[in-house]
Amino acid sequence: RRANSTAVKKEVPENKPTILLVDDDNTLRLLVKSRLEKDNSRVIDAGDGEEALEKFHKSRPDIVISDVFMPKMDGFELCRQIRKHDKRVPIVMLTSMNDVKDRIKGLDAGADDYIVKPFAPK
Repeated sequence: RRANSTAVKKEVPENKPTILLVDDDNTLRLLVKSRLEKDNSRVIDAGDGEEALEKFHKSRPDIVISDVFMPKMDGFELCRQIRKHDKRVPIVMLTSMNDVKDRIKGLDAGADDYIVKPFAPK
């Protein structure tokens, strides 16, 4: 007897890193998202901390890049909330704050690094 000739296609998992990008500045968020996708990343974006926390729990990203000053929940609180559930995911704060005490506040909240705005995506 012949085996069924209809081949079943298997979904090949993509090895793209998943990035949760959080910023209330829609123009900047879309610019960064576009650049990250060109670099072969899967980007999930959110416009505020509450939306980001919900998407974090659903998507389990490989890294979080978050603005600090946003409506509903700021980046510091988002960072603290994520750290309650995941101590290992890298969190990078994207901010216009360049003062050392602000960086320390972010690191104390659980952030791993800072990128200071403005920046020039390649």
